[in-house]
Amino acid sequence: MAKNSILYGVLALCAAIAVNAHAGHFHRWPDTPAGRNYIRQNIGAVIAWTTLNTTAYGDVIVRGGVNVTTYLYKNCTDIPSTALEFDLVLSDSQGRPLNNVTTQGQVFIGACENPFDAYYQEPSLGDESANMLWWGTFTTAAGGVFRGAAANGFVARGVDSNGTVEPYLTRSVIIATRTTGPLLCGDIQLLPRPPPEWYTSQGEFCETVFPP
Repeated sequence: MAKNSILYGVLALCAAIAVNAHAGHFHRWPDTPAGRNYIRQNIGAVIAWTTLNTTAYGDVIVRGGVNVTTYLYKNCTDIPSTALEFDLVLSDSQGRPLNNVTTQGQVFIGACENPFDAYYQEPSLGDESANMLWWGTFTTAAGGVFRGAAANGFVARGVDSNGTVEPYLTRSVIIATRTTGPLLCGDIQLLPRPPPEWYTSQGEFCETVFPP
């Protein structure tokens, strides 16, 4: 499939999938792993941004950072999760903040130079809402503030605790709007995640039906 077709598929996908309490929902700060002080560990970050569409805002100025976090949702050992925690300020090329801009987004397994396929936790399941790292809608606040988290109830593939790079891992995140289509792409650099016992040696088993 052509690169542009895949990128614009972000919008169609986000519009088509029903949002539940966790998958596909963008949690506005402080309803995030850090804001809730859940048991968590940083396993990566966005290291560079590329503007994909300059027609509306020029080259978007991005300030702040995005961390990739593995955590125990509600501190429950039976809900190990992954989140992208955004703490950004977005402005157009003239420095004017992107106020009240409604976004959608999704994680891809290709770098921004070629984000060729969406990240699926279980590839055979495809476009299931609980099978991806994505959000259906989030509107920036005054001053272009983009702060919150996109999360899902699984431990995403990446770099394991032994330093082994797993296949089809999270490599990039695309932020899109209905006005511009795909607007920004952020390249993700991952760090080793904690060992399996990290997820079971703290917190408590909640017997929670997911999503709660």
